[in-house]
Amino acid sequence: MNAYFVSDAHIGSAGSASDCLRTREFLRFLQTVAGVGTHLFIVGDLFDFWFEYRHVIPRYPFQILSRLGALSRKGIEIHYIAGNHDFALGNFFSRELNVMTHVDPVERKLGSKRFYIAHGDGVNPKDKGYRFIRKIVRHPLSNRLFRILHPDLGIAFAHSLSRLSRNCRSVKDRDAIYAEYAQFRFSEGFDCVVLGHTHRPQCVEVDGKIYINTGDWMESFTYGHFDGDRLTLRKWNTEETSLQGPQWES
Repeated sequence: MNAYFVSDAHIGSAGSASDCLRTREFLRFLQTVAGVGTHLFIVGDLFDFWFEYRHVIPRYPFQILSRLGALSRKGIEIHYIAGNHDFALGNFFSRELNVMTHVDPVERKLGSKRFYIAHGDGVNPKDKGYRFIRKIVRHPLSNRLFRILHPDLGIAFAHSLSRLSRNCRSVKDRDAIYAEYAQFRFSEGFDCVVLGHTHRPQCVEVDGKIYINTGDWMESFTYGHFDGDRLTLRKWNTEETSLQGPQWES
């Protein structure tokens, strides 16, 4: 078993000079998964903004969407857990790419370990304002109203909200709160807890149980890996190209 966990790449960040670099490296990461992976868990915010119109999707994620479809055709099981920048995960991922989508956290047994996997937004109990806004943003009525906007206007507006969200992150997120939340999940019988959202990689082990925060692909370039026995936090680097699998299928 080779299960991978990754989050917060925010591909398509408007005005980001590093977006081309991050996209290229993430594509190489997916090629590694294609060569040796069995599972891929996208723990939210793969793109800086995702909203599904009925007949339109943004063009900037095309390469990554294509690669995800190729992974699925190779038999790799892929899950996408919605993050706070994933405003509306419709049926595109499941219907066109065979990627399973989840609005709520995922509870899954991998090997002999019981996993709890969530993006992590809303974990901070003091963040009551965000929890309220989240309910509004994800409400079906809000989605219907947003679809009235032309996609060019809607996507531009959403990117401005995304930038505002990132600027407030350092004040709201606290590593200790996330570690305490993981320990609460340990008390419920989970062996491994995987979260994202904070953009800060973290690994905590308590009595053989492991919590990791997958960090991000904006600065840290970190991800989680489970080999069927142990969950570890890894940093992506060029040396890992030796794990690349065969060329992508057309």
